[in-house]
Amino acid sequence: MRTLALTAALATLLVSAASAEFPSRQITIVVPFAAGGPSDAMARLVAQGIGEKVGARVIVENIAGAGGTIGSARVSRADPDGHTLVFGNIGTHAANLGLYKSLPYNPESGFEPVALLASVPFVVAGKRALAVDDFAGLRALATTKPGTLTYGSAGIGSASHLAALLLDAAIGAKAQHVPYRGVAPAMNDLVAGQIDFMCDQTVTMIPQIKGATVKPLAVMSRARIAQLPQLPTVIEAGLTGVEVEAWNALFAPKGTPPEIVEQLFASIWAALDAPAIRARFEELGAVIPAKDAAGPQALRAHVAAEVRKWVPVIRNAGISAE
Repeated sequence: MRTLALTAALATLLVSAASAEFPSRQITIVVPFAAGGPSDAMARLVAQGIGEKVGARVIVENIAGAGGTIGSARVSRADPDGHTLVFGNIGTHAANLGLYKSLPYNPESGFEPVALLASVPFVVAGKRALAVDDFAGLRALATTKPGTLTYGSAGIGSASHLAALLLDAAIGAKAQHVPYRGVAPAMNDLVAGQIDFMCDQTVTMIPQIKGATVKPLAVMSRARIAQLPQLPTVIEAGLTGVEVEAWNALFAPKGTPPEIVEQLFASIWAALDAPAIRARFEELGAVIPAKDAAGPQALRAHVAAEVRKWVPVIRNAGISAE
């Protein structure tokens, strides 16, 4: 018993010492996607803010591949000392559990949640030549002529695919999925009129809507959004249960000491609370949560809820990334 007590005391001292010295070197935020996308842009904004608060260099490293699983798995195996974080999202920490039969990490138990950074509502938009002008019209068209409409996505299992799957199941459209190798080519075909509609994040949709290259139909959120105040929600159109928000969060490897997690969260929240970062997030169409909804415990509950929401949708649709 005395040996166990000494061991526990030593472990506590080591954790306290590690926490007192944190950060002792450069902090790396792994973005498990290619550079240049919305996640990358948001991560770099946050990295700069964290660096200013903790007094250490914070860099972003892009480790793309396999729907974000490669970069996420690497961070799950990193030293749990707070110096390596992963920029996770709806795909890496929820949907991938249903998409991959042998996911190399567990989204719920393989990490220490640090902070929920922001959520980004989804918008349903159609091609300019679509024969309807609102979501009610799209729903009527889809149900009277099931299987005739086409929708594009950034690829099988992508957030844009999942959002459209949820919508399709709710209205019974049986629309035809046209997967692309990324959001950009899918959007190009929507603008060109090669596909009928698409569901994607505001950061992608807003420039096209403002440029009048696509036809906005509804926002897939509980309330209207500031960037598109005239655009009704799907709820206003009479459809519930299809609210979709992309979200972004930071996770540390499992076993990272609670003191370091709390220190990281404090610095992240201070960065998010800066007017310049809030303004930039708003430009991207991202909504920063309230502080009590952004912390480690709230993020843990959020991930669990998202897993329960998306894994059944994926399995019921019979889609797989392998």
